[in-house]
Amino acid sequence: MTAFSRRQLLLFFMLSASALAHPGHGPHTHEIEIDAEEAGLLAPDAVALKVKEGRLDASWLSIKPNPARPVQLGQQVEWLVTFDNPSLPDEKKRRLYVFLKLNGQLSGINFTGR
Repeated sequence: MTAFSRRQLLLFFMLSASALAHPGHGPHTHEIEIDAEEAGLLAPDAVALKVKEGRLDASWLSIKPNPARPVQLGQQVEWLVTFDNPSLPDEKKRRLYVFLKLNGQLSGINFTGR
C-alpha cells in the first residue's frame, strides 16, 4: 500500500469512526497503528477540517506541524501534534494541540493541551 493511499484510509477512519460500529454490537475496529510521521501528516487534515467547520481561523492552514510525539493520557497513549501560530494576538491561542489516537482517529483539538 502506498503512503498516500494509507493516509487516505487513515483519514477516512479518523473522520468516520461511526462507520466502524455495528448495531447491537458496539464499536468494532481493526486497529491500524500509525507512526509519528503519519500522525504528522494527519494532523493538518484535522486542522483543515476544523477551519472548514468555522471552528478555527484560516491562518492555521499555513502553519506547519511540529513533530508528533506520544503522550500518556490517563491509561492511554496518544499522538500529540502541536502547531505554533505566532501571528495571533492572543498568546493563549498561539499554540494548537491536536490529539490523535494510535489508530489515527482524531481525539481532540484545543488550545490547552489537555
